[in-house]
Formats: sequence, structure tokens, C-alpha cells
Amino acid sequence: MAKVFARIFGGVGNQLFAYAAARRLAFVNNAELVLDDVSGFVYDHQYQRHYQLDHFRIPCRKAISAERLEPISKVRRYLKRRWNQRLSFERRSYLGSG
Repeated sequence: MAKVFARIFGGVGNQLFAYAAARRLAFVNNAELVLDDVSGFVYDHQYQRHYQLDHFRIPCRKAISAERLEPISKVRRYLKRRWNQRLSFERRSYLGSG
């Protein structure tokens, strides 16, 4: 089954928007929605924000540590891009920037 991973970051408004966009993308593509509730807040030292969507009873699962985009997200995206070039379009998967 296809999966849509959303890295959640920012304030509560940005978190809700990222969730809504990812949920729609997952719905349209009949994919599982997975939220990364950690990676987007690792380097938020200035505002010290944290994941706040637990207050809304969101029906999706959270990413396990192996699925998160930290701490080597740029390297991981590069490797994923190179791997996708070898696959047919239908079998490709993508990692968004956060």
C-alpha cells in the first residue's frame, strides 16, 4: 500500500495545514497517512514549538523512528531520488522537504 508521509512543523496553524494537505493527498491516492511528529521540531530552538495535533483526535498513525526524516534528511532524500530514477513512475515514492 502506498503511504503519504507528512513532516509536521511550525505553529498549530501550519501543523493543521500540513495535515490537511497530506490527508487530502492520501485520500485521493488511496494511501495511508503517516505523520512525522518529531523531525520538524528537532531544530526549532528559537520558538521551541512542539507537536500539537494530538488535541484534535486525528485518525492516522505517527511515523516510527526508522521512517522519520532525521537526522540525515538531505542524504536520505538524495538516495531516494537516485533510487526512484531506476523505478517505473507508478512504483516511485517521494520524500517532501520540511
